Amino acid sequence: MNKHQIKSAQTKQNLCTAYLALLSEKEIDQITVQDIVSRAKYNRGTFYNHFPSTYVVLRQIKSDFINRTKQQVQQALANQPSFDLKTIIKSTLQIFINNEEFIVPLITKDPTFPDDVKKAIRPIIKDYLSPELKNTQADYLIEYHFSSLIGLFQYWVERKKDLPLEDLFKLIEQTVTQGVFTVLIKQ
Repeated sequence: MNKHQIKSAQTKQNLCTAYLALLSEKEIDQITVQDIVSRAKYNRGTFYNHFPSTYVVLRQIKSDFINRTKQQVQQALANQPSFDLKTIIKSTLQIFINNEEFIVPLITKDPTFPDDVKKAIRPIIKDYLSPELKNTQADYLIEYHFSSLIGLFQYWVERKKDLPLEDLFKLIEQTVTQGVFTVLIKQ
C-alpha cells in the first residue's frame, strides 16, 4: 500500500469507529452523516469520498467483523485434529469477547446482525462435519447452537457480565453436552 492508500484506509476506519461509538448512543436510523463526521473530526466531503450513506458504513463494519470471525473460526478448527465442539464454543465466545466493542452495539441495535453471523459461520462448521452428518438436521442443530450462543452472550452483556466468563463458558458447555433440562435439574 502506498501512503495515500494507507491514509484512506485509516480515514475509513476512523469513520467506522465514530459510527460504532454513535451506535452505542443512538438507534441506527438516527445516526446522520453529520454525527459521524463531527465525532471523527472530518468534513462531509471526506465521508462521501469513502461511503455513499450511513447504512453503507454499517454494512462495512458488519462485513469486516464477519470476515474476521470466519477467519478466526477456521483457524480454531484447523488447529484441531478432529471436530471438537468445546473448541468451537470456546473460540466463538472468545471472538465475541475480544470484539465486544463491535458486537455489543451491533447485537443490541441491528436485528439482522445475529443472522448475518450465523449465515457466515454455518458453512464453515458444516465443512468440518463428516459427510453423513451434513444433512438438514445438522442445519437445525447448528442454527440452534449459534442462536443460543449469541443469545446467551447478549443476555450476559445486558446483565452487566454478572457471571464470571469461565462460569459462563462452563454453563454453555454443560448445556450443550448434557441438555438444558438436565443442567437445570442438577442445580
